[in-house]
Amino acid sequence: MRAPNITLSETEQEILDRILQESFDQTHPDFDHYKALENLQKNFNNKVALCKSCFMPKQKEELEQYEEYCQECYDELNPTPEPEVESQPEILPIQPELPSQPQVQLEPDQNELIKLLQQQVEQQAQIIALLQAQAKTFEHQAQTIETLQNKVNSFERFHQQIGNIYHEQFSQVDSEQPTTSTTSLNF
Repeated sequence: MRAPNITLSETEQEILDRILQESFDQTHPDFDHYKALENLQKNFNNKVALCKSCFMPKQKEELEQYEEYCQECYDELNPTPEPEVESQPEILPIQPELPSQPQVQLEPDQNELIKLLQQQVEQQAQIIALLQAQAKTFEHQAQTIETLQNKVNSFERFHQQIGNIYHEQFSQVDSEQPTTSTTSLNF
């Protein structure tokens, strides 16, 4: 049994072929292209059709309702004009409206805010005191390092002077020593 001959446009044929490729394993040796089309037509006969614009399968009821288009395409092709609202200039009051909250409610919030600000000031004062203490420690350490460096330089100069004196004495002793010959001593 063969499917009746249906004339499809090139685009419809491409879409249908794509659907077949995605839906069925066409590499199978028993695959019959015409049988697959016939089965698709039987399964969706009078239930599904393609949208005129996007060629997506949609329920036939939806397509009949929107002149053979899906709702999305129909809305795109026939945009509904938005109703025009005449804008009237807004009349601004001369005096700004004051909040209807009683003044008593604002005071606890202000007191809490003041307490929070005082706590922040105290914390910042503690941080400043710590930073000042660290700065004094760094200044003291810098002075200690400078003093130690001066002492190291002084010791290096002293060591060099001692070395120079030693070398002078050693070279004088070497030059004053007579050369001795080896003589045999008889006892």
